[in-house]
Amino acid sequence: MLLARAYILSKRWRYLWTSIPNLVLEQGLPAKRRLFMNFVESVLILRDFSNVEKFSLRCDGLYDASRISAWISAAVKRKVQKVDICLDNFEEPFVLPHC
Repeated sequence: MLLARAYILSKRWRYLWTSIPNLVLEQGLPAKRRLFMNFVESVLILRDFSNVEKFSLRCDGLYDASRISAWISAAVKRKVQKVDICLDNFEEPFVLPHC
């Protein structure tokens, strides 16, 4: 009986994370960079259309300026109120997307 209750509760909460107002995404180990990049894209793709209050991104930006621009654009489309971005290892200045 307890297992059945836990299963029902877990199904109710399964997609609750898709509407959290604060997205704080920080890359860990450099060796896990590709995994982090894929994770960020999954979070933004699966997110519902509720507004984002804070979008915080800290990562290694080398060779991925277009992906990072797309992530910022996705946050802006969700009416982000506060943006905090820290990008390492850029060889040239990063230009924010026009949106």
